[in-house]
Amino acid sequence: LTQALLPLLADGGRIVNISSMGGRGWTPLGGWYHATKHSVEVLSDAMRVEVEPFGVKVVVVQPGRIESEWSATAARTLRTSATASVYRDQVEPFAALLEDYGGAASPKVVTDAVLRALSTPKPKRRYATPADARVSIFLHWLLPDPRAAELRRALHNARLTLTLLEGDRARAERERIATRSAR
Repeated sequence: LTQALLPLLADGGRIVNISSMGGRGWTPLGGWYHATKHSVEVLSDAMRVEVEPFGVKVVVVQPGRIESEWSATAARTLRTSATASVYRDQVEPFAALLEDYGGAASPKVVTDAVLRALSTPKPKRRYATPADARVSIFLHWLLPDPRAAELRRALHNARLTLTLLEGDRARAERERIATRSAR
């Protein structure tokens, strides 16, 4: 497709690919997603060099947490695919975490980044948005792999623990309400 459109883009055209902050890092149980987004990153890097002689610039937009159906879909897929998996004990708390996507930014931050990439005379190679994407990518760059793995493992375990505790509290609250209603 790029080769077919290249003559139309020559001398100042832009290609903007949408990746994710997940293309620059990883989380437990998310390897499938991170692999797909990393491939967009690498494809864009290669393409940037290939089309530069034609005056075409390639830009990647790396969204972070954005209000969308993504997290609910990922949680559903995770649950469905893990019913008979050795990972099933890790899945439910992580799926619950995915469903709690509070604080996600409006999709407008992504469209703003795309518009910036298309309209800026000298665009950056990558635009990470919102702030959580920039922080995540920076931490991935800053921490060497063994330290990053330790941090992710600790965060994953802490999230699992918090999710389990929140589930216990919610269950206790539901039981309290049911008992009070039954009286």
